[in-house]
Amino acid sequence: MTLTESHDPANAPPVLAPEPSFAPGYEIIEAHAVGSWNVVSCCVTWVVIVAVLAFHAFNVAVSEVETRVEATSIDLMQINLVAKFAVGTKQLSNDQTFPFKASEFGADDFPELHWCNSILLNEVGGANAALKHVEKIQNELDDHLISLTVKQAQLADILTRILTDYAQKDWSASNVSTDERKLVTERLGFCGTLVLTPEQGPDRSARDRLEKQAATFTVVTIGIMLLVGLVLLVGCVGFCVALAALIAGKFRFHFGREAGRGHIYGETFAIWFLMFTIMQVVIGETVPRHLVLIAVGIGFFASLAALAWPMVRGVSWQDVRRDIGWRLETNPLLEAFYGAAAYICLTPLILCSLILVVILANFFGPIGLLPIGQFDGKNAPSHPIVFELAKNDPFVVITALILACVAAPIVEETMFRGVLYRHLRDSTIWFRGFVSVFLSASINALIFAAIHPQGLLGIPVLGTLAFGFSLVREWRDSLIAPMVMHAINNGTMTLLLLLVLNGLN
Repeated sequence: MTLTESHDPANAPPVLAPEPSFAPGYEIIEAHAVGSWNVVSCCVTWVVIVAVLAFHAFNVAVSEVETRVEATSIDLMQINLVAKFAVGTKQLSNDQTFPFKASEFGADDFPELHWCNSILLNEVGGANAALKHVEKIQNELDDHLISLTVKQAQLADILTRILTDYAQKDWSASNVSTDERKLVTERLGFCGTLVLTPEQGPDRSARDRLEKQAATFTVVTIGIMLLVGLVLLVGCVGFCVALAALIAGKFRFHFGREAGRGHIYGETFAIWFLMFTIMQVVIGETVPRHLVLIAVGIGFFASLAALAWPMVRGVSWQDVRRDIGWRLETNPLLEAFYGAAAYICLTPLILCSLILVVILANFFGPIGLLPIGQFDGKNAPSHPIVFELAKNDPFVVITALILACVAAPIVEETMFRGVLYRHLRDSTIWFRGFVSVFLSASINALIFAAIHPQGLLGIPVLGTLAFGFSLVREWRDSLIAPMVMHAINNGTMTLLLLLVLNGLN
């Protein structure tokens, strides 16, 4: 790859015209570039970055493992999805049965999960089979020396009385009060509603409404699955076309290096990383729980004050914007389109990373090579915002969407794919282009994934996303496309979760 003399408008950096090769290569712009590197600055930068990463790891290691013993709606989301989908499929196909096999009890499972299994057994095999399963669960709880909480014991008693009434053909469950019925639906979600609305019950209209809602949910779910399948198919085709074009040297990579400034952006990222971590600690310790999301949003944008550091070090704001990818020389709508297209092309790799997570969980978990908290049924890896969304509070939902789709894409892409990636690319510029890009994107992805709260099992998926964002930054030399990719990913995941949670009410 050679350096051309042409420049983009508004003092844009030199454009790198690719030669036919597997990946872009770059020549050192100035002979003294390496010599101008501030070695001390680089060392201090990475000491700070590694120290902050170590703090995150240590904080996770020494923090108390969450010991929820009562299931939340999030914990029961999967079984409720299965239940509603099964009822809906039965309604749509006019099949009076649906295949179901109760799962085996595990010491780390929530009892509520298996009581939901009993409710599904009631639908499939009748009340007597369900009662036997409830008794089996209690025996296994006793064998594992697991004590129920007051509410769990109350719930088990209510469920036993309901099923006992059904076994005696009392389909109105006359031994269960209104308050007890409310407790069942609140604690077990759709499964709770299902057990209180038997097919033979006196309120046939209530059963019809439940079956109709389940059928609608099933149709929507199938539609989403088909849409996801279509996106994956288009993504596979797009990924293959992009890879072929890359190998053939048809891509025009726009990323350029400003000689001698990489260490300044390393310092900037280290300052931001430290600020951001301190902000998280302070918010977690001082801000009331109901205001945490707002405080995090304010802190997100406030942390961009770290971008003042390059100007303190003598870099003009115009150069800072250009260096980190805050560029608007091209049509923003076109860049947004590139971002959407690139995300679709990335979906096959995201799917592969999800499969890798399943493999890791099933292979390393049982032999104890990863922390038990990663596989504990009561402490499965997830983002804390999931539990906030489960509250179904409109204010929380709106705040979460702004954080996920606006704040996180802007701030994280600016600091990771803008500042840190610029530092990494400048630091590895003496390598052949492909090696420099690969190393920079890989280190960037690892740090990005490691600071997220999903734990070790979140690293494959988050790392894949971050690696893809870095490659698009390399391609476009603008953060608009990576920001759009980030927003699409966060927005899609958040909306799907909200759809599922609302559909299970």
